Amino acid sequence: PGPGTGTDDSTTYYVPSTSGTSWRTSVNSFSTNTAYTGAVASSDLISTGSSVMLNDRFFYVNVTEGVIRVFDGTQDNIFLTMPSGYTVGGMNVFNGTMYISARTATANYVFSVDTVGRLTQIGAAVAGSNSVRALGFNAGGLFVCRESSPAEIYRITLSTATSATAWTLDYTAPANTNRIVMASFVGLLHIGLSGTGALTADVLQRSAAGVYSSVDTATGAASDVGSLVVYQGRLYASWLNYDGT
Repeated sequence: PGPGTGTDDSTTYYVPSTSGTSWRTSVNSFSTNTAYTGAVASSDLISTGSSVMLNDRFFYVNVTEGVIRVFDGTQDNIFLTMPSGYTVGGMNVFNGTMYISARTATANYVFSVDTVGRLTQIGAAVAGSNSVRALGFNAGGLFVCRESSPAEIYRITLSTATSATAWTLDYTAPANTNRIVMASFVGLLHIGLSGTGALTADVLQRSAAGVYSSVDTATGAASDVGSLVVYQGRLYASWLNYDGT
């Protein structure tokens, strides 16, 4: 909680901008669906894979400030400031460790993040300049999606990866696919396809042999899989049909 005038700081939280010239506010410790207000616009926050829960704390990306922030239920602080020229694209947690993707003007990189915000590069740069956002984990492998058209999935083995290890192209999505979401379920990687034009949203399963095959298909000729979530032993997929069917 920070300074406020005529306001109960137990229910309104004040977060300083990195410039130190303005404040943002959040009501009721984010416990209700209160709108985000203040000097930094909602466009500073990205939606796809841009937040994680770790050790009972909420970590999220602020693109404009170039930081990852952490909220512990009471206070909101800067956890990590990215090196100059790097923008975070996605975040995920695996075995108690946070992983992030970040891009420069010419390349994408993946890092692990320790408990005090130190970065360790995982593998060499991911091929191509399109943003890497979605990160998934399965059977000791780290998978990332590069949002090209069509989208591509690359993988690397975490136990042997160094900063020089090349990423392996694992899957090229169908035409018109430019985004992919991922989740590990029943020991196998599952992906959801999203894109443009006449793409029909599909959920694919990656076999132990590395073969991707459809396990569920949305209705409608223009649709997106927005998320994949594992909850109480079930895999849930949400999708949006643009053609109204």
